[in-house]
Amino acid sequence: MKKFVRLVLVSALALISFESFSQTVHAAGASDNDYVHTFKTTKLYAMKPETSNDWTPEFTEVTDRALSANTDWYTDGFRHAPEQLRGYHRVATNEWVKAEDIIYVENPDIKYPTEVDGPLYSFDFNSYKGKELNKTLPSGNWVIGSTVSLPDHTGFMQVGDNEWLKTFGEG
Repeated sequence: MKKFVRLVLVSALALISFESFSQTVHAAGASDNDYVHTFKTTKLYAMKPETSNDWTPEFTEVTDRALSANTDWYTDGFRHAPEQLRGYHRVATNEWVKAEDIIYVENPDIKYPTEVDGPLYSFDFNSYKGKELNKTLPSGNWVIGSTVSLPDHTGFMQVGDNEWLKTFGEG
């Protein structure tokens, strides 16, 4: 009887452990939210309170913590900064990351038609890389969905299920 009870307890603990590991939250699956993806350990910055209402606030480095590599973080704010062409994205209350240090994925609430054309790519959210397809999007108004901005000032905008156009940003 003791062996049976022990077996049931061990099985129950194993099942509970499995369930807790299978409930990992991954922002990429939550298609209604914007998020940033780190590809390396990423420094955090705090906005100086006295500049928070300025068009281009000042930021200072947070030295006692950072974001781990290959993690996703919801973001709900963006601010320009004088020393950064691309600015900062907020990942927590007064904790920000430089746009040049992360990949930004925008999932807009409203999809809109835009005049676009060009070669199509598939996009892999595991590697954050696009692969050119042997297809071209003809000129016309196409509804743009999600966009991905990469640190090298390129990006992708979604025009189909896994069909993306490559974009080029500033700088």
